[in-house]
Amino acid sequence: MNTKVPFREMFSCCTSEDGFFSILDKSNVVGISVDRKTASMRLKIEFPQTPAPVMVGLIEEGIARELEINKVSVEVFISAAAVKKNAPETKLPRMLVGKKITGNAVPISELNVETGRCVVTGEVFGTELREVRNGTAKILDFNVTDFTGSLRVSKFIKGEEDAAFELISDGMYITVQGMVSYNRWHGDISMEPANVRQEEKPSRKDKYDGEKRVELHFHSRYSSLDALTDISAAVKTAAKWGHKAIALTDHGVAQGFPELCSAGKKNGIKVIYGVEGYYINDVDDRVVVHGDGDFPLDGEFVAFDLETTGLSPENDRITEIGAVIIKDGKEAARFQTFVDPGKSIPFEVTKLTGIRDSDVKGAPKEAEAVGEFMKFVGGRPIVAHNADFDTAFIANACERMGMEYDLTSLDTLVLAQNLLPELKKFTLDTVANYLSLPEFNHHRASDDALTCGLLLPHFFRKLKELGVERVAAINEAMIPLRNKGNNRRQPKHIIILVKEQKGIRNLYEIISRAHLEHFRKYPIIPKSLLMPEWSKGEPPRSDGVYRILHHQQGTH
Repeated sequence: MNTKVPFREMFSCCTSEDGFFSILDKSNVVGISVDRKTASMRLKIEFPQTPAPVMVGLIEEGIARELEINKVSVEVFISAAAVKKNAPETKLPRMLVGKKITGNAVPISELNVETGRCVVTGEVFGTELREVRNGTAKILDFNVTDFTGSLRVSKFIKGEEDAAFELISDGMYITVQGMVSYNRWHGDISMEPANVRQEEKPSRKDKYDGEKRVELHFHSRYSSLDALTDISAAVKTAAKWGHKAIALTDHGVAQGFPELCSAGKKNGIKVIYGVEGYYINDVDDRVVVHGDGDFPLDGEFVAFDLETTGLSPENDRITEIGAVIIKDGKEAARFQTFVDPGKSIPFEVTKLTGIRDSDVKGAPKEAEAVGEFMKFVGGRPIVAHNADFDTAFIANACERMGMEYDLTSLDTLVLAQNLLPELKKFTLDTVANYLSLPEFNHHRASDDALTCGLLLPHFFRKLKELGVERVAAINEAMIPLRNKGNNRRQPKHIIILVKEQKGIRNLYEIISRAHLEHFRKYPIIPKSLLMPEWSKGEPPRSDGVYRILHHQQGTH
């Protein structure tokens, strides 16, 4: 018999109006054996508490009369849950099973097949108890972790002397002494436990003596695929550590606010309502033109491109500058130079650009090369594909040289995103192929610069169709085109915290509209949703909240 059957479903005897046998209402038959020759039966009955001996005798007599057999023997079994529930409160540590444990605990990460008898201490998880041998025995499996590693512990339970092992449950902190060996059933080392002692679970402490910090970036289980933290437990811990406040900032949702409020009142700590939103600047980022200069579209432009040792304008350096003057849609002049970066070129960069340390050896230093480039530009507007990257290197170089950088720049990447919404990718080679431009040697500065410059006549034709004749009018003309086509910007994370009572309502509105009006894979919070509506004379929707621009999504 491998299952529990309620006593009342199997037998109709042993009832009384005074409730004497009411204990049987919560009892289960967990084992039966019948001897037909002697017309006798042995029963194993699980009781919720220990029955009086006289009651056991009456049960045996009642079942024998009901089934008309000679003899019934009842084996009393108390469930582990009942034992645990009724066990008196005991200070920890306390022995659960076996004799006093001697010896020091060994880190689980150091255990191996040859370890033998040892002691480990850790937290229990993955407890599993299953019956075997027709319910006459059980196997208890559980895992112990000390956070250096985890160990499977397996015990064959037979008889009352091992019943206390069933008290072990998930979350307990225990010390186990036993034999470690290879377990063919599990395919790994495991321990056969002999002695088990329950310990007081250690807790983390904030040992800083100065002014306590306030956690303003806390995720709970309501942040999908990002956290499993229980809000009440986190607030309780913060209060225990002497923190004055704690802020909940789940990703894009506010479901945890009621639980946060309750936990704050219970633990006497200030709670701050917040959200970590998915933010996109739909107002003034990704613009085509940077700078104050105003030039006619029919004038001269300098298309340029850089090769560098890396991606950081502050830490990396230029290795090549290529530039062409575009006049009437054609190349009018060209500038090209290698640049000695004063450092070794990484192998990955060499694979991409083909530029080696030997190519830049003896080339002009940064100050000389950039100075000659600025003379070549001569105050004309400059153009690049993903111009923010290239202009940042030039601007940083000018700063190091003590030279003023005041050039007006155009970005053909953003022009392509706005004017060619039918494309799915906007790399320089993809756009050039789409516009049927000549093939070029990609990732070499001069070739990239010329190709970038040859994009301009195509884009300027489209701009003139929109009524744009001068550079200063381009950005405004792009506003209606920004969100068309297949281009999707990756959101950044923004922390929004409630500043005062009215901010709670406004935060709920921001979150709701992000889900209902701007949802694209994520509940997007556009910058326009956070801006005051000055033109209508209305109060800002984000009034009563603090906003902290945080980090690129996916780059914690």
